[in-house]
Amino acid sequence: MTTAKRAATRLPSLAAVALVATLAALACGPSSGAIPPEQAQAPRGPCGVERVLSGERVDLRCGAELVRVRLAGVSAPRPGHAGYTEAGRALRELLRERSITLEFADGAERNPDQDGRVAAYLHDATGQNLNVAMVLLGWATHTAGDDDGRLARNFELAESEARREQRAMWSVWPATAEHADARP
Repeated sequence: MTTAKRAATRLPSLAAVALVATLAALACGPSSGAIPPEQAQAPRGPCGVERVLSGERVDLRCGAELVRVRLAGVSAPRPGHAGYTEAGRALRELLRERSITLEFADGAERNPDQDGRVAAYLHDATGQNLNVAMVLLGWATHTAGDDDGRLARNFELAESEARREQRAMWSVWPATAEHADARP
C-alpha cells in the first residue's frame, strides 16, 4: 500500500467531518469571517449549490445565472493527493442546504481564471465566511494568491488552530513521506 493510500485511510470519517463542520459553524459566527462593511463589494445572492467539484471549486446557481467559483484565499488538496475526495465532501457538507451569498475578491468578477472561475468569498445567511470555515476545519490552507487581504488575519488564525488541533488533513500531512507535495 502506498504512503498516500495509508494516509488516506487515516482521514476522518464523513460523519466526523459533518460533526466538525457543524461545530465550526456554531463556533465561528459572523465575527470570525465577516468582511467589514466599509470594505465589502456588492454581494450576489442568494445562491444555491449546483455542484461541488473539489474542496475549493463549486458551481452556484444565483437566480438564472450559473456562477463558477474558486474559493478566494483557499487551497485544498489536488487530484491524486491525500484528502482530495474528503475535502470535496467536507465542502459539500458545509454548503448543504445553505443559502449562499457571493462576495467577489477584488476585480475577480471581471477576471475569471483560465477555467472560467471567479475568486469569491462564500457567506451563509448568518454572515459566516465559509472560505475561512474550510481552513478552520483543516480541509484547506490559506493562500494569498487571490485573497485580497481583507481576511488575512482570520485565515491565519483559522489555519493555526486547525494545525494545532491536527484537524482533518493536518492529522495526515506530518505522517506522509510526500508531505511537501501533498499539502495544497
